[in-house]
Amino acid sequence: MIFLFMKLTFLGTGGGRFTTIFQKRNTGGIRLDNEKNHIHLDPGPGALLLSKRNGLDPKKLNSLILTHSHPDHYNDLEVLIEAMTKGGTQKTGKVLTSESGIKKMDEYGPTLSDYHKDLPREIISLNNNSKIPLKDQSKVIPVPAKHSDPSTRGLILETKKGNIGFTSDTEYFEELGQIFSDTRLLIMNVTRPKAASIPYHLSTDDAIQLLEEVDPEVSVITHFGMKMLNQGVEEQVKIIREETNQKCIAAEDGMKIEFDRTINFQDKQDKLTNY
Repeated sequence: MIFLFMKLTFLGTGGGRFTTIFQKRNTGGIRLDNEKNHIHLDPGPGALLLSKRNGLDPKKLNSLILTHSHPDHYNDLEVLIEAMTKGGTQKTGKVLTSESGIKKMDEYGPTLSDYHKDLPREIISLNNNSKIPLKDQSKVIPVPAKHSDPSTRGLILETKKGNIGFTSDTEYFEELGQIFSDTRLLIMNVTRPKAASIPYHLSTDDAIQLLEEVDPEVSVITHFGMKMLNQGVEEQVKIIREETNQKCIAAEDGMKIEFDRTINFQDKQDKLTNY
């Protein structure tokens, strides 16, 4: 099927050790597809299986992106490299990765084996901080993050329809609002609920502060830890909406977004909402 817009599929909305261990939410990352690009972002545990269950062929991938070397982000990366390269028979596709994907950074990495580093056509470090061209004139722009893996990077996907921002895992810092100031759609990894902040992660309070600075067309919170899930994601997104007066959505496993002139959300019951 050909998409003239960018289609995002949430193959997991869980994050952190215990959500990953218990799979209270899936942890397969995000798949992005249009007529030229087939990208898997942060393919954590279950990414391959969830791709198949959602009708997304991993052999069609032409880019894989790893923002940092924690298992809830990298677990299925190597098997998706094998899918992208047709079992290693074709030297094709590119892997965009934090430095910890390819070498040791403090206690993190390298995530990729030497064998898997040699399979794709290109391995590109996100820590070079330069725009990385994709197909159809889209570009990936790595941006700073503050996380326990020092090489962690957030991303801006620059497309013909505007910019999509991904915070990845990060704590709030002063420059974060300016970094994502030109995004139509901002996807935030909000691991913790209100009044439960911890280092290296965003909480509901941090999301409120960030949205007051960025004011995107629509925002999405995802990558929920156990405390967030136990307190209730819908309650937390309600707090964000009330305190910012902005359009904010809590992601669900299997949710899809059509990023076009308008931004449309399709939940797992196939209910379509236009923003």
